[in-house]
Amino acid sequence: MANQQQESLKLETENFLARFDKAIEKDIIYGDKNSVEVDWQQAQSTIWEFFEEHREQCFSLLWETLCSRLHVLTPFEYEEIVKRHPQIRIRNYHETLSMGDLDTSLFGKFTAINCIVTRSTAVLPLLEKAVFTHDRCGKNQTVKQDTAKLKYPVDCEDRATCRQSCRGKWELNLNASEFVNTQILTFQENPEDAKENTNPIRIDIKLPVHLVGLAKAGDRVIIYGVIQPEQQDEKSRVLSFTLDLNNIEVLGENFQFPNISSEDEVKIRKLVSEPEFQGKVVGSIAPSIFGYEDIKLGLALLLFGGVPKTLPDGLKIRGDLNVLLVGDPGTAKSSMLQYVCNLSPRGVFATGRGSSGVGLTAAVVRDKASERFMLEAGTVVLASGGVACVDELEKMNKDDQGNLHEALAQQVVTINKAGIRAVLPAKCAFLAAANPKGGRYDPYRTPRENIDFSPTLLSRFDLIWVIRDEPEQVRDLQVADHMLKAQTRREEVKPPIDVGLFRKYVALAKQIEPKLSEEAQDKIREFYFGLRNQSGGVDAPMSITPRQLESLVRLTEASARMNLRDVATQEDALVAVELLQKSMTQIGFDPVTGKIDIDAVEGRIPKSKKERKEALLNLIERLCDNDLGGVTTVSTILFEAKKTLLMEQKEAENLLDLLHENREILKPREGLYRKVEGT
Repeated sequence: MANQQQESLKLETENFLARFDKAIEKDIIYGDKNSVEVDWQQAQSTIWEFFEEHREQCFSLLWETLCSRLHVLTPFEYEEIVKRHPQIRIRNYHETLSMGDLDTSLFGKFTAINCIVTRSTAVLPLLEKAVFTHDRCGKNQTVKQDTAKLKYPVDCEDRATCRQSCRGKWELNLNASEFVNTQILTFQENPEDAKENTNPIRIDIKLPVHLVGLAKAGDRVIIYGVIQPEQQDEKSRVLSFTLDLNNIEVLGENFQFPNISSEDEVKIRKLVSEPEFQGKVVGSIAPSIFGYEDIKLGLALLLFGGVPKTLPDGLKIRGDLNVLLVGDPGTAKSSMLQYVCNLSPRGVFATGRGSSGVGLTAAVVRDKASERFMLEAGTVVLASGGVACVDELEKMNKDDQGNLHEALAQQVVTINKAGIRAVLPAKCAFLAAANPKGGRYDPYRTPRENIDFSPTLLSRFDLIWVIRDEPEQVRDLQVADHMLKAQTRREEVKPPIDVGLFRKYVALAKQIEPKLSEEAQDKIREFYFGLRNQSGGVDAPMSITPRQLESLVRLTEASARMNLRDVATQEDALVAVELLQKSMTQIGFDPVTGKIDIDAVEGRIPKSKKERKEALLNLIERLCDNDLGGVTTVSTILFEAKKTLLMEQKEAENLLDLLHENREILKPREGLYRKVEGT
C-alpha cells in the first residue's frame, strides 16, 4: 500500500474512532470494561474494503488508533490503560446469518450470526501465561498459552546445567502463573430458524476476557467473529465449527422478528380495516380444524398479548396471556398448539412427557467435556418474547409442575444451585394442553379432579377451555365434511391470512402499547362488580377475584393490539368480557347454585360441593356408629344418600372417591368404608 494511501486510511480510521470518544471514556477510561463497541456502519468505505482484504492488519490499525485516542483523552493514565490491552468490539456488521448457514466457505471470514445462548458457566480462571518448574534443575520457564490444550516447555533453557533435560519433568507452578477470566457459553440456532426434523446447531465457545459477563443463558444475541474449524478428536477427519469471537451483541426485549417492510405494513393495515377482519384472524388459526371459534379467538389474543407494566412501587404486572386447553383425546388440542407455535414469530414447542420441570424452566447441568457445571435455559426462557407451547402437561409430575409457578406468574426463572445463582427472563405467553384422568373429561368432577393440577398452577391461567367429544349429529357431519375437504380439496381450507404475513402482523401489533379508554374501563368495572355483587353474603361462593380483573385488562389490550389501536375501546373490553365469561362458565359454573364459583375455576373444590361432601361424610359417620363392626357398605351409603340427601349415584361415587383420597374415610376392603377414628 502506498504511503499516501496509508496516511489517508490512518486519518479515516482516526476520524472513525473519534466518533466513539464518549464511549471510550465511559467504558475504558472511567468504566470497568476493557473494550469499546463501535458501529461498523459508520466506517468509511475504504476502511470496509481494507478490513475485507487485510483483516489482521486492519485490527492492528484499529488498535493503534485506539491507543492514540486514549493518549489524547487521558495522557496521564495512558500507559497504565494500554498495559491492559483494551479491545475494539465490532457490531452492526453486514447482514446477519443463522447457525444453519454455516459452511466451509465461511472459514477465515468475519461473520455476524443471530442465535440464542442456551448454556453458560460461571466465570472461570483461564491460564494466559503458565510458569513451569523443572524438577532436575529447579529453573522456571514461562510459556504463553494460546491453544485449547496446555502447552509445556520443549526443552530446559539452562542446558549446560541440566544435561538430562529430556528425562526431567515439568511441574506447573500455579502461584507464579498468570490468569484471566473466561466463561464458556453455548450458542444455539434460534428455534424459529431451525429446520424441521433436525437438531438445532450448537457451538460451545470459550470467551475472551473482554466478553466475559456480557450474555447469559436465554439471551438472544448476535455474535461477531471469524469462523474457524475446530478439531474435537485428533484422529478424526470430521471437524466442527467455532468462532474466534470479537463481540457479543445482546438483543433487547423489544427486538422483533421478522423484519417488516413498509409494503408489509400497508397490507396489514388494509387487512385490519376490512369489516370482517376478525373472522379472518380466527379463520387463520388452524383452518384445517373445524369449529372452536371462541378458543381460536382466545389463541389469537394470546399471540398478540397485553402490555407489561411496572408500577411506581416497583411491582411488575405481566402482559402475556396463559391459556390451558383441557379435553378428551382426539379433539385436535395438539394440532392447535403446533399451529400457534408456527404462527408466533418466536415459538418453542415441548411436551410434558419429554420434559422435566427444569427442562421447561432452567437447569444446572454438568458438561460432559469440561466436567463443569453450566446453566442451561429451558423452554420458557428460550421462548422469551414469543410463545411457549407445551403438550401433555399432565404427564409432568407435581414437583416439576411446581417449577412453573414462578415462570407463569412473575415471568422469571430463579436458579440457585451448584454455586450458580441467576435470574433468567421468561417473558413469554404460555399455551398448554392436557388430557383428563381416565381419558375422558368428567363433568361431575372439578377441573382439578379431572387433570390433577394444583390450584396454584391453575390460577396462573387467564383462560381455561374444556373440549369434550360428545356425539352430536349435525356437528359430527360438519366435522366429517371439513376433514374430507381438507384432505381432498386442500385449497378450500387455506388460511385467509398467509402464515408469513400473519407473523409480521403479530410482530407489528406487539410494538403498540394501547391504553384503556374510559369506556373500556367502565365495561370491565361493570362486569367485575356485577359478578362480585352476585356472590352475596360472607359464606356465599365467590364468582370473581382481582386475578380475573387483571386477565380482563390483558385480554382487552390484546384485542386492541389485534385491531392495531393505540387506545382500547369498549368493543375490545366486550370481546374480553365475553371470552372470559365463556371460559369461566365452562369450568366454574355450579349447577347447584346456578352461579360461577371461582374456587372451581382455580382448581379448588366449589363451595356447594364442599357442603355436599361434608353432608355425605356426616352420613357415613352415622352409618358407621350404628353398625356393630363400625363399618358400612357402599350400597348402604348410596341408598341413604339418595334417600336423605337427594344425591344421585354418580355424584355420591365421586364424593366417596374424594373422601377416600383425602383420607377422611378409610377403606378396609373393597365395598366397605370406615370412619377415621377421632372424628
